[in-house]
Amino acid sequence: MKVVLQKDIKKIGVKGQILEVSVGYANNFLLKNGLAKIAQKSDILNAEKNLVKKEKKETDNLENNKKRFSVLNKKEITLKQKANEKGHFFENITAKKISENSDLEESEIFLDSPIKEVGDFEIKIKIGKNNGKFFLKAENI
Repeated sequence: MKVVLQKDIKKIGVKGQILEVSVGYANNFLLKNGLAKIAQKSDILNAEKNLVKKEKKETDNLENNKKRFSVLNKKEITLKQKANEKGHFFENITAKKISENSDLEESEIFLDSPIKEVGDFEIKIKIGKNNGKFFLKAENI
């Protein structure tokens, strides 16, 4: 029996997904608890259209991520911030601060710890499935 899930169900599927399940499972669990409804032809057509749209969006995102990665990988970014005479910053440089001054999202930047002093640093990045690094030059104003 084909059913359309009405809610996300762990280890089964996501909302809107069409599944082929046994009649007993559908009647005794999915339909009874309002987790699914019996699939109509229009539901199947909508699900196929949504699948095509989703695949296209994922492909576009993958291509966009590859372009961004090729631009940022092994690039050098300079950040200027106030520091004392010994070269210690008054405010740490965090992933959030780096993302505000670059084309990266905060979640794509991996710092072992916040940067606290002037210097050159190698910063790990992950854009989509691509792992790389860029170089950060932290300078005093």
